[in-house]
Amino acid sequence: MMKTTAHWIKGVGTAALLTALMACSSVTTAPEGTVVQQDLTGDESDLARPVSSRAQLGYFTPARAWPLVAVHMGLLPNGNVISWSTSDDTGDNIFDPPSSGEHDLTFVDVWNPRTNVHTRYDNQTGTELFCAGHTLIPDGKVLAAGGHDGLGPVDFYGRPDTNQFDPATNTWTRLPDMQYTRWYPTLTVLPNKEILSTGGVNNGAAADLPEIWNTTTGSWRTLTTASTSVFGGKFEHLYPWMHVNSEGLVFNSGPGVLMGKLNTSGTGSWTVIGQRDNHDRYHGSSVMYQPDRLLVTGGVTNKTPDTSGNYDGSTNESLLVNAVTGAKTAAAPMLFKRSHHQATLLPNGDIFVNGGNSSGKQWDDSTPVLDSEIYRPSTNTWKRAARAAVSRNYHSTSLLLPDGRVLVAGGGIGAGEDHNHRDAEIYYPPYLFNLDGTLAARPGISYAPSKLGYNQVFPMTMNSSAAVSRVTLIRFGFVTHSFNLDQRFQDLKFAQGSYGQLSVLSPLNNKVAPPGHYMLFALNSKGVPSAAKIINIQ
Repeated sequence: MMKTTAHWIKGVGTAALLTALMACSSVTTAPEGTVVQQDLTGDESDLARPVSSRAQLGYFTPARAWPLVAVHMGLLPNGNVISWSTSDDTGDNIFDPPSSGEHDLTFVDVWNPRTNVHTRYDNQTGTELFCAGHTLIPDGKVLAAGGHDGLGPVDFYGRPDTNQFDPATNTWTRLPDMQYTRWYPTLTVLPNKEILSTGGVNNGAAADLPEIWNTTTGSWRTLTTASTSVFGGKFEHLYPWMHVNSEGLVFNSGPGVLMGKLNTSGTGSWTVIGQRDNHDRYHGSSVMYQPDRLLVTGGVTNKTPDTSGNYDGSTNESLLVNAVTGAKTAAAPMLFKRSHHQATLLPNGDIFVNGGNSSGKQWDDSTPVLDSEIYRPSTNTWKRAARAAVSRNYHSTSLLLPDGRVLVAGGGIGAGEDHNHRDAEIYYPPYLFNLDGTLAARPGISYAPSKLGYNQVFPMTMNSSAAVSRVTLIRFGFVTHSFNLDQRFQDLKFAQGSYGQLSVLSPLNNKVAPPGHYMLFALNSKGVPSAAKIINIQ
């Protein structure tokens, strides 16, 4: 009889898991891009030199050129990375009025991490996608809503535009407009595959009614009874932090001081839960590190800037929030005060925080926080991580790659060419190193299904019979303005048999794992993760 080791929730038996094992099949490689090849990984030959501190801090590669300022960045189903900036990639045009005709295209780059090939696929549908909302919809296409239309008398103008990028053909398509014009909206994939658009502003006026994109009919509907006015002026419309919870509702954790839940059925309704803390967390971050569990970090201490644009500094406060009840608990404070930073989920469930500055001022490269840090939810502790070479604050991005590394890029656009960072660094987390600082041997997934349903036992085959300690799942990331609109993490229950065979239980339902693309990781007994197998769950 096959020997098994089980890691699963109560009620899932070993026999039931093992009988679901299926035959292995080969894994095919996604098509590779073409055009211009650049040296983006830097001098990584240095990794062959043992440096014991890397086992504790990790390692940043030297910065190398990136084709544009990566204000927006997302992972595509083929493992490539899409990023974009503005209509001229300098930021000079963003202050021109709508009548200037300067806001009708977007510089877009697609990078193949396996070959270091960059290809330009500019959006030429008439929309500048700077400060748009975006998400990877369940069929693998990128949906972008809103955008930038120049500077008005009060604030920047937004756009009602809807655009779609198809990674299979590398083409952009203009889709029907939203009812409302939106600059800085958040897009959220719902359990029923619809896409929620929340927030955004236009010339200082808030878009207070959310809208829903129906991926089947290709049309928008407005949630006419879900006005954010119920928050009494304390709802932050600039990239609100929206997270689907296990009730199937959408929880808003900030950046405004009040929290609430949005029911998107029918014409919609809000339930205001209460106050999160004493100040707006503008330019902070929020991440769902387990179903219904959020970590809120940093941000400015006063959203209203002085005449020089200073927000009175940043905070290192962290908060744990329950996305169902709204209950909150003070987490251990970050080691550094930061705003404009990034918070990225890792395959072991830790959260990598990098970049930002201590002044809170947009584009301020004079007070950068170059030291990164890692939060471990299981122990409520922060530890120092490697120091970056480049300031990453306003308009920077950070994204988990399927190989377990973190791509860090961007910063700038809007404060002159001296602040534009057309470069990228790649962070190797500590789990990729042995204690002596050499690169660790990694487990490998030789087979897992490419498509899964919910609450389903599926087979997974490893490239060796070594013990697997965890199987984890991370939703594809799509990040801008210090908030990754899509990422979420959970452990999967599994039983391990002989010869590298595992039986794994997929997520319970579409509320704890909204439909779409995920990275599936297996960790060995030392906590070293495999490269991810990309799967689509719906």
